[in-house]
Amino acid sequence: MTVQEIAKAFKRVYDLLKKNLSIYKSKPHHGNAPEGVAVLQATEDLLLLLLPYLSKTDGNALFAICISPEMLGHWDGGVQKRCYRLLARLVEGGRATIDAEAAMKQLLDQAQSVAPAAKRVRGHL
Repeated sequence: MTVQEIAKAFKRVYDLLKKNLSIYKSKPHHGNAPEGVAVLQATEDLLLLLLPYLSKTDGNALFAICISPEMLGHWDGGVQKRCYRLLARLVEGGRATIDAEAAMKQLLDQAQSVAPAAKRVRGHL
């Protein structure tokens, strides 16, 4: 794949993530997670695959959405787990420029809402 193709693929998956995040940000009242949450998790999985090839600009955009309260504090533990995994890989791979102090503050602010499924992954940050 060329750099342009990767950037285009990232944009499509990133936009799908944002769209589904806005639709499924609140826990459903009827118990079971809606099908859209599976799509949200799948987009995070695709972003994990694309991550090693991202530009710094795309990495920064992905970091910004992953560090947001909507992602860190999402009601679905699977979404949180993937979010923390994305954050860890972005930082480890140097794919994003971060303000460590601000990032730690945001992580601490969301500490109370970490789902059990995400706690092990969160510990690697």
